[in-house]
Amino acid sequence: MALQYAYPVDSPRPGESAIWRCAKYEEAMAPEAPRAPERGSFLTSFDLEASDCSAQNAFPEGACPPISGWWHSAYGVFRVGKSRAGGGARCMGARPLPTDKEFFYWTFDEADEKARLLGSGLTELLREGVVSVETFADETRNGGKFANVGILLHSRREWILTDLAISAYPPLTSVTLHYTFPPDHMKAILLEAGVSTLVTDVEQLKVVNELKADLPLLRGLVVVNLAEETARLAAEKPEEKEKLLKLVEELRAKDVQVFEFQDILEKGRRAYIPPIMEQDPERIFTIVYTSGTTGNPKGVMMSNRNFVREIQGCLHINDYTLMLDDDFLHFALLPLSHVFERMVEYVAYGFGAAVAYFSRKKELLADDWRFARPSCLIMVPRVAALVLDSIETQMQQLPFLKRAALNFAIGRKLHARRAFVAAAGRPEPELPARQQSMASANSSMSAQSASSACGACSVRGAPPLQAFWYDKVLGASATLQTRLFGCAGRIRFLLSGGGKLNPDVQEKLEAYLATSFLQGWGMTETSGAGCWQARAGDGSLDNAGGPSAVMEMKLRSWEEYDAERMERPQGELLVRGENVFEGYFRQKAMTDDAFVFDEQEEGRDQGEEAIWRSRWLATGDIVEIQPNGSIKIIDRKKSLIKLAQGEYLQTEKLESIYGRSAFVDNIFVHGYDSQSYPVAVVVPNRQTVALWAEKRGATPKAAELTDEQFAELLREAELKKDVLLDLNRLAVDANLLGFEKVKNVHLTTDVWTPDNGMLTPTFKTKRAGMAKTYKADMDRLYDELSHSV
Repeated sequence: MALQYAYPVDSPRPGESAIWRCAKYEEAMAPEAPRAPERGSFLTSFDLEASDCSAQNAFPEGACPPISGWWHSAYGVFRVGKSRAGGGARCMGARPLPTDKEFFYWTFDEADEKARLLGSGLTELLREGVVSVETFADETRNGGKFANVGILLHSRREWILTDLAISAYPPLTSVTLHYTFPPDHMKAILLEAGVSTLVTDVEQLKVVNELKADLPLLRGLVVVNLAEETARLAAEKPEEKEKLLKLVEELRAKDVQVFEFQDILEKGRRAYIPPIMEQDPERIFTIVYTSGTTGNPKGVMMSNRNFVREIQGCLHINDYTLMLDDDFLHFALLPLSHVFERMVEYVAYGFGAAVAYFSRKKELLADDWRFARPSCLIMVPRVAALVLDSIETQMQQLPFLKRAALNFAIGRKLHARRAFVAAAGRPEPELPARQQSMASANSSMSAQSASSACGACSVRGAPPLQAFWYDKVLGASATLQTRLFGCAGRIRFLLSGGGKLNPDVQEKLEAYLATSFLQGWGMTETSGAGCWQARAGDGSLDNAGGPSAVMEMKLRSWEEYDAERMERPQGELLVRGENVFEGYFRQKAMTDDAFVFDEQEEGRDQGEEAIWRSRWLATGDIVEIQPNGSIKIIDRKKSLIKLAQGEYLQTEKLESIYGRSAFVDNIFVHGYDSQSYPVAVVVPNRQTVALWAEKRGATPKAAELTDEQFAELLREAELKKDVLLDLNRLAVDANLLGFEKVKNVHLTTDVWTPDNGMLTPTFKTKRAGMAKTYKADMDRLYDELSHSV
């Protein structure tokens, strides 16, 4: 029997679907939130003297809380993992550059000590006034008082250490900024949040120095790599070292205290206080600034309850979704300022597993994978498409006989997989442990049986006989894994989030690499994750799995999408649960707009629990609930475009399909309500365009193509014609309808990045900005079509 992700628990209401929840919902929600101790209130670090180590409020020896229990805080999650794995287990890894080949890991004991020293040091800065408590009349959470410390770093060990330190030492609150935010966004965030101390790196000092005149509250900078960069520059570029020291002096002249990271650890060692283990579940411990696809950045307030419940929800369904265990190793590639990456790392740490951090140089990524040997890789859909294109390009360059053998084997494998998955509700008969439905699984399969099931067949729904020829006889999957990841057999699964994953990309990567490729759905506002696909019991594509064990979902009708229909209801996804954020920092109107309430409006005035039970977060995602309780993402409300004939363009879906073209590096599909078909703006792939020109003898070799020659090629009518032909080929292969086929394209030399504001920090298209930037070009495209008829 196939896996059932979720079940309807009531009847549809007018304009809405039934409420759906995971079968483990009641079990996951059973532990009650921590209550204030008998003394009447939760402690903060202000309540402890620097010399008072007797108040060490940690887990007694041998009394580690269970995985499903309440842990009070993100730091508490980490301490559970330390108790499970042992203090000597490897914890946080980095590869010292430039010569070291292996990752060097701090143990859980070492990381914990550093976090406590850093937290004590930041608390001392709080006592000294370098970190200040600001009162905000327009914010009620935390009593309106926040001691906000900013984090502006790439993903690295010091990022998560700072987060742990702030979590462990209330009243400190972290304010996270994307490293790629432009300076005006950084200024707006630091002003709105009243950040007095910023943890950053040498690379951001120039920007901070330029902004300081507009940041009167900024008093302190903790620079994580100041000492190492000063030493490196002294040895390699003495003149650059002098510039760096001069920059530091300029900041100090503007009344900004600049500290090396080690300075704060030493300060904490001299004035050590223990971490606060018993914490208020309602405490806002972090404000995550997210740009979204429109407008200025907004601060998503997350409480201890939100974050801890989200991690609990993931772990309650771990036995058939991610199947993490003590041997799991996560490779941190995505930005930690993206709360999904942050949440996954805490899930790993809560298991007692280790995390290895990317060296931050693209040319070192393959070596990082090779030496880290990670258990999974997380990527956005665009990167997944690039990986697939790279694989298929490599295969096309093989000798004819080997290429023919591989194409035949992979074709057989894909054909057999489709038939296997489609039959009888997508069963997996070779793995009895995987056939348990959630109806009979409230007690769930054990983690041990799940792991053994995973070991028997690493790919969701893979038919073993047909896979044998490709994977074992030809050894193709092991070869590709070794080329891409540095080793074969270690990768357990790939995971995609941050947008809709093309099912063709998902299916082919699973087949090529012989590993499961899972899709998830989530938002910053849901503490990172909301739904996951399973590694056990479901081999289907084109869905994002079912809800976390602590979250409920339902749909409301929107335009022609009918949420009330019994089979496969469609509409805007609404979610609620203790993992859903508290609100936007200092933005009450925006917070009110984000939620819709059930009919019992009196819930607004009946306390926090009543509000939580009656309010639903309107996600803006249009989805379809599948019979097994998984969600199929159709599009975003903001991305749906109604054409003149009344049909809706699902632009993100189309961009995912057309983005498979070898000609396309990036694509923006758009349409007008006065027109009957879409047009597109394409950033062409330079290599493909160069090869196209080489075949015509028009240019030097691809590696020698200049910017001027590239721009000239993009103006050639024949290139535009061939790009359109390739897009049409993909449209036919994907069975797109006539109104979904792009009729004209504009080729641009523009490069779209988060730095220039065309993409979000998670590489989503900023549609409103794109439409404005390229309006004249799209007007011209439609005009050309009207004159060609």
